[in-house]
Amino acid sequence: MAISSPAMRVLLANEYKKRATHAALRNGDPQAGGAEPLIDGEFQRAPVAWAAASVENPTGTAALAVTAGFTVAYVSLHESEGNTAVLDKAALPEQTFSSAGTYNLTLTYQQF
Repeated sequence: MAISSPAMRVLLANEYKKRATHAALRNGDPQAGGAEPLIDGEFQRAPVAWAAASVENPTGTAALAVTAGFTVAYVSLHESEGNTAVLDKAALPEQTFSSAGTYNLTLTYQQF
């Protein structure tokens, strides 16, 4: 059943923003063992800055450090920096970093 009420769609979008507060890059599907890059021996989950407005399809951004030789293929979303449970995931266009750098991520929450 599609959600027909705009107010309910906004409510769900706001709940998603409250929970999906951190993003991590992956070299494959996280549910199939896709790994995260290690930065100084630690996994990095960067905070997601979600748009403040209450809209049905909010956007969020995050800047994530990437190590040389890492191939970005997926993003996973988490409830906190230290939380390993994957709340959501999305495939990304594959990009291999020849040197260390920053991946600027833009997310759009969509309800289907």
